Amino acid sequence: MFGLVLACLPSTDIFRTIYGYDDCGNICGRNNIRAIDLPCSGEDMRYKPYLLLTVTATSLEPLRSCVADCNTSEGYELIFNRCVRFQLRGLGQVPPPQGYLDELWQDVGNFWLELFALCVMALLGSFGMLVLLWCATRVVILAMVASIVGVCFCGTVWLWYTWYHADGRSSSSLLWYAVGSTIATLIVFPLITFVWKKITMVVQLMAEAGEAIRSMLLMLCIPIATITTLLVTFFLAAIFILVIESSGHAKLIDGSVTYEKSTLVLITRWYHLITLAWFLQFVYGCQHLVTAGATTQWFFSRNKATLKAPVPRSWFALIRYHLGTVALGSLLMSFIQLLQWLQRILLYTSGKSQKLQRLGNACLCCVGCCRGLLDPVCRNAYSLTAMRGLPLCVAGTEAVRLMRVNAANVVGVMPTESVVLLLAKVFVVALVGYTGLELANRRAELYHPYVMAGAACALCFLIADCFLLLYEVSGFSVY
Repeated sequence: MFGLVLACLPSTDIFRTIYGYDDCGNICGRNNIRAIDLPCSGEDMRYKPYLLLTVTATSLEPLRSCVADCNTSEGYELIFNRCVRFQLRGLGQVPPPQGYLDELWQDVGNFWLELFALCVMALLGSFGMLVLLWCATRVVILAMVASIVGVCFCGTVWLWYTWYHADGRSSSSLLWYAVGSTIATLIVFPLITFVWKKITMVVQLMAEAGEAIRSMLLMLCIPIATITTLLVTFFLAAIFILVIESSGHAKLIDGSVTYEKSTLVLITRWYHLITLAWFLQFVYGCQHLVTAGATTQWFFSRNKATLKAPVPRSWFALIRYHLGTVALGSLLMSFIQLLQWLQRILLYTSGKSQKLQRLGNACLCCVGCCRGLLDPVCRNAYSLTAMRGLPLCVAGTEAVRLMRVNAANVVGVMPTESVVLLLAKVFVVALVGYTGLELANRRAELYHPYVMAGAACALCFLIADCFLLLYEVSGFSVY
């Protein structure tokens, strides 16, 4: 990856993206060299650091020019080195449409402080949820189960009542919603009845997981290390994206200079996406293996008072022996994930062909089933590797055998624990997401407030997932 990025550097200038460039290819705020055979190319723009974007009715793309001050043109404001003109719409000010990447770039520049505050809020909320699960495991689980049953029953009754008193076009759609809710309720109630006997076991598992975390408070450093690694990864990925997207050779198209990317740059763009997906799975795999290693050392130790440094020892075992195991497992998971993304893209671009839509949905369903089967096998293989030091293939075979022998308990316990932890994550994400949506809607200068709120929810889910993964992995390891 580093080699491909270095190969893109000769045709890269990151200031093209940071400051922008005008229709002649001159980068604003820089002393340019001639990039193309045009009289206006190669001008000194050091005293014109801002890019003025002028939207016209005759062109789909805005006209680009470098200016010294946004106030030279009436109605323009400076947003992230761009001069943007605001138009009144309703009670607020809304910027006119521009390039999508430029709009997102400016939104991030305007909303980064709120994103940071929302991430801190998610961090505190995740830690609070951990403490809540420590103190009242049974109460939390029973409350979540009762909430599911209550929402299904009350929602179904309300939909049938609304349909009975509705008239006109809305009655037909409400009928379908009521029927769907009834079917969902009829599925949920037997499922709750089936797993009710397993609720006691889930409570015991989560209580044991909480006791392990309380006994090894250093385990709280594992999600913090994971989040720090993810932040560094995203920072490097952003730099690589900046280098890749800023590379290209000047070319005149319709009277305006654009920088066209070579085949090597296009290959690097896709390779960067694959590498990023692989490394994200690798980071989560490392957290899983370290958590499982520390938990199994604590659980199977007869005299826990004499247990010395289980978390550092688990880190050492990962670095010394098991990096290859995690790399192979994360490669398999990332391959399935990328295959799903590719199929969704092909399904989206297939048009209105019914045959292609059906074929794409069938393939997507098959790949989703493969991922659903591979994910628990890979997780249990990590736990067996941490406990017995087995290679990935041997640990995966043993994990399949154990899951087949204990199929009844696995079907009842693991989904129940996963649902409980998923609801805990959803609670934290909903709290932060609602706050982020309110903050984004109050910022009139944002082009895409819902995208910023969605980014806040995604970051919040990553943070909550890293913390609550301690419970999930510890429970699986003990089980």
